[in-house]
Amino acid sequence: MDRREQVAKVKHLIAYARWLIVVVLLLVLIIEIISFIIKWSQLAAYPEVIINSYHELADDIFSVLVVYEIFDLLYTLSPTRLMDVVLLTIARKIVLAPSETGLVQSVISFAILLIIRLVWYRFSKHE
Repeated sequence: MDRREQVAKVKHLIAYARWLIVVVLLLVLIIEIISFIIKWSQLAAYPEVIINSYHELADDIFSVLVVYEIFDLLYTLSPTRLMDVVLLTIARKIVLAPSETGLVQSVISFAILLIIRLVWYRFSKHE
């Protein structure tokens, strides 16, 4: 077996591994969405409990979104999707922060990354 055949086999195995990871993430995403609906639909009749559980609700929503973003990243293999995952992670940190101390650095980094992401999107559209 020459070098090209070995490289082709490795690429083939990596492609299978990638699709296996995508399928596993899709299953995790489905389970997370179902568990989110079950957990929070029970409290739909009690809006005061939902409002008092804001951080827990936001954390659950962000958990579902992070799994979706990672699924989409592995599915598309796009650098812009990677930036979206980073932006979502920073947004999660900002929203779920227990206090406003120390958030300036996170907000500034989020703003800079968002500007870069928007500029990248704008110029990649024209290509």
